[in-house]
Amino acid sequence: MNWYAFYTRPRCELKAFDFFTKLGVESYVPLRMVERQWSDRKKKLRVPAIASYIFVAQETLQLDLLNENPFTTSLVRYLGKPARMSASAISLMRRYLDGKHSCEIQLQSFLPGQKLRVDSGLMLGKEGVVQQQRGQKVIVLLESLGVQLTIHLGSTAVKALS
Repeated sequence: MNWYAFYTRPRCELKAFDFFTKLGVESYVPLRMVERQWSDRKKKLRVPAIASYIFVAQETLQLDLLNENPFTTSLVRYLGKPARMSASAISLMRRYLDGKHSCEIQLQSFLPGQKLRVDSGLMLGKEGVVQQQRGQKVIVLLESLGVQLTIHLGSTAVKALS
């Protein structure tokens, strides 16, 4: 089963998800937890981790689903072809971008292209290549979509590989 990415109208990710659910189509919107403050209170909210994206599971791409849903606008393309993700990539996103986990700790300095391994926390044992570092954030490229994800990692949780 392949997963395809669709663009949604601004702030309509969950409406598009509900529409696909009513049609019986498997879809996914990665959510994260944020704390918003108003003048009288603070509130924890679940918001989309990737703005204006919804992922839909299909054996073969059916564009009529895109046209039926009033909350989707177009198909995400990467290098001129429909952006396609494997089930394992979606599973990884569900595991780490489900809105329940957050990690804000200090980073050591990494260079672009440097390989690293996570030694503790949610991403234990995962290896990757640094795209960019901005302060206490490491930028990682999700190649199948051409999307950059920002990951907060700690210096004690990450070790550079030689």
